[in-house]
Amino acid sequence: MIPSPWRLIGVAVACAATVAGYLWWAGHQQDIGEQRAMGRYEAAIAAQKQEVGRLLAHATARALRAEIDMQRAALAQAEKDNQNATTIRDLGARLAAGGERLRDPAGGAGCGRSGGGTPPASPASAASGAGDTAEAPGLLSADLSRLLRDLTRDADHINAAYIASRLDAERLRGQCYAQ
Repeated sequence: MIPSPWRLIGVAVACAATVAGYLWWAGHQQDIGEQRAMGRYEAAIAAQKQEVGRLLAHATARALRAEIDMQRAALAQAEKDNQNATTIRDLGARLAAGGERLRDPAGGAGCGRSGGGTPPASPASAASGAGDTAEAPGLLSADLSRLLRDLTRDADHINAAYIASRLDAERLRGQCYAQ
């Protein structure tokens, strides 16, 4: 038989080996569980990445379409604005080519200011000098003609700016409600 202290040492070594074996086995099992869980997490993350990639591609495509539509609309609006500005310039030139003074469409030739007979002689025009001509029937004064031209030019510019801003606002509203 083995002496008692050696037996005790043998039992202690066997117990220590058993505990060490158990701890190794428990750690190994823990690693296996963690690897399985990590595999599930990685699969879930990969699925989420695919879904996010699809959503991102869809959102990017929609944003690119919206950007292209906005650029097309801006180009179309700029073309319309240029056409409006050209029309305003052409009409202004045509109006200016008609003479310095505007005609009163309600006052025909020979009707005068009062609607009947010849226009009365104006004391201001008779006293202003020999080079001045008498007021022609149906013509507005030069100052009034100039004022009306300025006002119509300003109104045309305001109208063109209003049309452009209104179309921009409608386009922006449409884009906001489309999202």
